[in-house]
Amino acid sequence: MDKHFGRKYLRKELPLILLYAIMMAFLALILSLYSVSFELLGDLVRYTLPCLLTWLVYDFLAEKRRSREIRRWSGQTPLKAASPSQVALVDRARAFEADKRQSEQAWALRAQEEVEQMELLAHEIKNSLTEISGLASQGDQVSSHALEQPLRQADYQLNLLLMGQRLAADQHDYDFTWCKLAGLIGEILAQEMAVFLEKGLVPDVAVGASEVLTDRKWLRFIVQQLLSNALKYATGETIKIYFKDQALTIYDEGPQIAASDQPRLFEKGFTGQNGHHHVQSTGMGLYFVKEAADQLDLTVSVLSEDKGVAARIIFPADAVKNGK
Repeated sequence: MDKHFGRKYLRKELPLILLYAIMMAFLALILSLYSVSFELLGDLVRYTLPCLLTWLVYDFLAEKRRSREIRRWSGQTPLKAASPSQVALVDRARAFEADKRQSEQAWALRAQEEVEQMELLAHEIKNSLTEISGLASQGDQVSSHALEQPLRQADYQLNLLLMGQRLAADQHDYDFTWCKLAGLIGEILAQEMAVFLEKGLVPDVAVGASEVLTDRKWLRFIVQQLLSNALKYATGETIKIYFKDQALTIYDEGPQIAASDQPRLFEKGFTGQNGHHHVQSTGMGLYFVKEAADQLDLTVSVLSEDKGVAARIIFPADAVKNGK
């Protein structure tokens, strides 16, 4: 209980007490002007003041009880209110309690989702490290070529884990600047060139001097994830990367996407029929791509086209400059 409750209550009732004192003073003035005996004033004070004090004591105790109820209220039993302001206070207390429970449930669900994400990606990283350990145990010397794939996969999963945690934090330091697509894609291709050579694929890039207004770091993450998917499933001889009509498209001649899988491609942990046949698929890459794209006001899609699959990033019209 608030130890200053009495002082606060007195401050609340001060207007009523002052009004009573002013009325008595005004009545004394009237009696003085008309030379009337002050006995009338004395009788009035004698009969009204006890009533006022009795009411104040009763209201004080009632306010104290209601205050105690509100402080101890758990949301399970109804609260009694005696005035519009108290009704509003009770309603606010109920709304606050409901918001508190809803927030706690949301945070618990979010924390559970983050734990599941971390466990899934950490498991994949552990698989890669186990593979490296197995290769190392076969002899004193290990072929660097044999280590490339598990190391690359571990690096990919670790990067996915870190970016996923940044997305979950909701505290992204965005830096929107004009980004040249040719330079960005060139950096990504240089990083993925070993995979291109390993799979016998050739990148076919046609983005010209186009520039887009966005956060370069997160756009690189999105493009790299979509290109990684294309490299994972590509079966043709080339992967086409081109920019047309405000859209950056990554096209590969991989297996078609099943119609039943199409609506769920960006769901968390969804791998689909193609992913079930690929040991490196976790179903988290496209989920994080969609999360990041939404933050950047971009539209992403992955659709079957012709003999392959086209992953497309669509930019707002005012965020594109087509250079020459």
